[in-house]
Amino acid sequence: MNRIKTLLFASVASALAFSASAATLDFTDTGDSSGLLGTVGWSLTATGGALKVKTVFDAVVPPDGTLAFNYDGAGVGDDEVTNAGESLILKFTQAIFVTGVHILDAYVNKTDPGVQESAILIETGGGQFFEIFADDVHDGTLPAGYAFKAFAKVAVKSITFLAGPGNDSILAPDFALAAIDYAAGPDGQTPAPIPLPAGGVLLLTALAGLAAARRRKA
Repeated sequence: MNRIKTLLFASVASALAFSASAATLDFTDTGDSSGLLGTVGWSLTATGGALKVKTVFDAVVPPDGTLAFNYDGAGVGDDEVTNAGESLILKFTQAIFVTGVHILDAYVNKTDPGVQESAILIETGGGQFFEIFADDVHDGTLPAGYAFKAFAKVAVKSITFLAGPGNDSILAPDFALAAIDYAAGPDGQTPAPIPLPAGGVLLLTALAGLAAARRRKA
């Protein structure tokens, strides 16, 4: 009975009382393709070509950028993901809350501002849940093509990144994956745990009740 109570209280505390902070997995920092976020492992792979993560950053650092900008982000074959059958797949050893994505090398069409390059996010095994559109115009001053979008936290274990159909009129539609933001736990690095669904809490409550009833009968 005491063990069931302990499990119940721990689950309720995790589901209701957890407070998360923001953290970033920055692909422009060390150029790694795998690693650890505290105790949670991650890996980045590519389809349609070889993964490229260590192209030196050679553009103008965006004034609103908060990344390292040592490297030009992740791409396929080079430092970009095109819409010609290329994609990036980011996997975690357990589900985490993703709260935002940073991209580079994505531009607005100079002659048609209504057309923007973009990155499409797909939860592997599910459907598209977000699209990030370019903000920069490629005007010859080497802008980084940086864009960032935050969104309500989404619990994912794997994300596929694809280039959207919009083209800046310079070669193919493309972008580079710069970073993701995620909800972190108290140490500021390990991803925050996914709270137990309400149904799970109710199940534990029911189990605790059954154990108490059996004890009274005994």
